[in-house]
Amino acid sequence: NCLLNLGALKAEIGAVTKDSAIIQIAKSYFEKAYENAKARNDYELQAECLNNLAFINTVLIQFDDVIANCINSIKIKEIMDNEMEMADSYLNMAVVYFRRNETQLYLENMQIADSIIKKYNYISARIQSLNLKSQFYEKEKNYEMAYKSTMQYHALKDSLEKINKDIKLQNNFNENFIRGQITSDEPVKFPFVFFNILIVLGILIIGFVFKNKR
Repeated sequence: NCLLNLGALKAEIGAVTKDSAIIQIAKSYFEKAYENAKARNDYELQAECLNNLAFINTVLIQFDDVIANCINSIKIKEIMDNEMEMADSYLNMAVVYFRRNETQLYLENMQIADSIIKKYNYISARIQSLNLKSQFYEKEKNYEMAYKSTMQYHALKDSLEKINKDIKLQNNFNENFIRGQITSDEPVKFPFVFFNILIVLGILIIGFVFKNKR
């Protein structure tokens, strides 16, 4: 997991800076993490590493490697019975076929991805799908569908970001509230001053009653 996190960090920096050397470092981290995951038969980590490698391959325009990693990722997800996340791999392959101008293969992979996305209501993958469709329709000069896909993409993306922001704020509030309860150095104390006043009043009342009886 440490190697995977290091790879993700380098990949993000490399993608932003377009620094191929940093991207290659990220790739090496993902490859090492993948080998470690294979040695431990950690299928979930293997699939995650393959998805990240597919992203790196796309940035480096290594399209054959993208396809190979996606196919291997799908096989692992089949073992895990994790159909939902197969959508990510089909979308990654669709990106390759789109950039290669292989329209039929692009459409086939998009159709599979969209069927999985619809089945599981996989929102983050739907956002990626809409973004890719908007690019495809624009390339095909179908500007009406390109506009429609773009609007749907932004609406869904903004909605998801708002939900995630609200969840983060709620989690921060809960965490701070619990931490405040645990770390508070003020134990719950009985109000002794009030208690003492009650005792004195009690004694005076008893004395008054006793005096009147006499």
